[in-house]
Amino acid sequence: MSTAPPLDIPAAGAGLSQRRPAPASSAQAPPPEAAQRPAPRLRPNRLEWRGVVSAAPQVRRSASGIDFCVLTVSQQILDTQRQPISQAIDVVTFRERAHDVARRFRKGDAVEVFGELRIRHRRDERGAWHTNVSLHPTEEIALLSRAPRGAEDRCASTSPAGGQHEQRLDRWTAGS
Repeated sequence: MSTAPPLDIPAAGAGLSQRRPAPASSAQAPPPEAAQRPAPRLRPNRLEWRGVVSAAPQVRRSASGIDFCVLTVSQQILDTQRQPISQAIDVVTFRERAHDVARRFRKGDAVEVFGELRIRHRRDERGAWHTNVSLHPTEEIALLSRAPRGAEDRCASTSPAGGQHEQRLDRWTAGS
């Protein structure tokens, strides 16, 4: 009977930090290399969102004087009972990028956005809590297909997967 070599299975969290034995007493200071070791970098939550621009993008100015543009992107999906429903997310860009987005995209365009999902909680003047969820592009906003002229007046809630928007025409890279 032969014995197989033991399997080398890394412990949970391997690569993020090294496990060290607990100090013998609480008065003992951590080793000097532990203070110099950087904390593990957590990846932000990334989201890829494909859909149709459902409102004409407009550049607005915040109370602090920063230009921003909110691009509402909706998509059609099937719920658990296989019924079609719409879901939308606001894609928020700032400063020069906001002006580029407002110039480049229009209602009805099929787009694909890669970015970070941000959730913000705030309390209004009456004391009620509100939650805002938005997508901040970190990589690019891709134009999958251009809406035909005059499509701004119609409801543009068809999904890019529905066959209307199949060809990738252009790519727009979100600069810093």
